[in-house]
Amino acid sequence: MGLLDKLMNMLGFGGDQSKPSPRFKEEEEVHQEQRPTIGFPSPIEIQYGNYQGEEKTFVGNSLTLYRKGAHISAEVEPAGIRITLHREKIRNLEEIEPHLAIIEKGPGPVETRVLKFHKKRGTTSPLYESLRQKYPHF
Repeated sequence: MGLLDKLMNMLGFGGDQSKPSPRFKEEEEVHQEQRPTIGFPSPIEIQYGNYQGEEKTFVGNSLTLYRKGAHISAEVEPAGIRITLHREKIRNLEEIEPHLAIIEKGPGPVETRVLKFHKKRGTTSPLYESLRQKYPHF
């Protein structure tokens, strides 16, 4: 720190540039307060250890849980956004697994094409009948 820097600090022109400006801090606080919170009809608590070793707790909607490979996806509070969490890092996986079993996975793209084809034309086939038994709500 040189003589010019000391003089500028004394006159109030200098300062620590690493600190955020008060205007930015006020805007950040307002943004945090305006975030809407969503009350889920069936909330579930997910305890997660992230890659930095921090323990996080998310409140998610158990009706939106689904598994994709080694991950579990869910909508979480406060904004209702969907996040994906790695299964190995979820601390209470045994509490979440039963909710995953309830969710019925829909037909794949080829199965959907067959179902829509026959439904649109009012026709049938052995494959269509087996798919109708597999997915009765389609």
